[in-house]
Amino acid sequence: MKGATLFPSNMAIAATNDKYNAYLQGKVTAKEAKALGIHMILAPIVDVNNNPDNPIINLRAYSDTPNVVSDFAVEFIRGIQDHGLYACAKHFPGHGNTSVDSHTSLPTITSSISELEKIELKPFKTAVDSNVKMIMMGHIAMPALDVSGQPASHSYKITTELLVNKWGFDGLIITDGMEMGGATSEAWSGESAIRAIEAGSDIILLPLDVDRTIEAIYSAVLSGRIKEERINFSVNKILNSKKELHLFDYKFNFEKMSKIVGSKEHLIIADKVASSS
Repeated sequence: MKGATLFPSNMAIAATNDKYNAYLQGKVTAKEAKALGIHMILAPIVDVNNNPDNPIINLRAYSDTPNVVSDFAVEFIRGIQDHGLYACAKHFPGHGNTSVDSHTSLPTITSSISELEKIELKPFKTAVDSNVKMIMMGHIAMPALDVSGQPASHSYKITTELLVNKWGFDGLIITDGMEMGGATSEAWSGESAIRAIEAGSDIILLPLDVDRTIEAIYSAVLSGRIKEERINFSVNKILNSKKELHLFDYKFNFEKMSKIVGSKEHLIIADKVASSS
């Protein structure tokens, strides 16, 4: 957003060795986003960048060490959610250990369950335990979690059995962009969205053909493939989230926005964090 406060990358934030800087980034981001009428932040990235050839996560990750990622991500989440917005941990179950970009094709991470629990899954579990309000499902295959080899965004085992049932996550589940190659290589946009709903996602992000995708979901309900109750379940979660965020009585204040977004106070904070990095 032109004119908003720009922070350095996540890896630079972690290079300060001060978790409070992640909290400050969350706080400033939340205040400016809220002033702009934005109430959910599709961050932080909690992927562990443990593959130096990663073409897409790299500097967007806090670290190649799961504990560092966990510590800084939790502070950013607190900074966002303490100020009345939703944070979103992404890209579940972890996009760090791949040399493939899921924007173009489907990456497969072949680590064992014990390796995944020590590295990839650890920051996400910490985020869930810290009450993060949203999780974004990645277009990543992890055969150790689901032998079918389908992307996590299409996987009932990863989305519902692991994230919801085993970990007890009851927040909003959103897919990564459905226009990405990791999803489109598996099925056309309508079928891909249906599979994501069957897996357990509440929000389908950026399908290639919105109208045809909605028609496909509607047809799947009419045919009985998706139960109407399943749609209602996600709709109720979304409406309850909007109530919690006070969106039904939200009033946009243009004057207030111009005083908050890119304010001198916020720019000084960002400058100090950048210098410290």
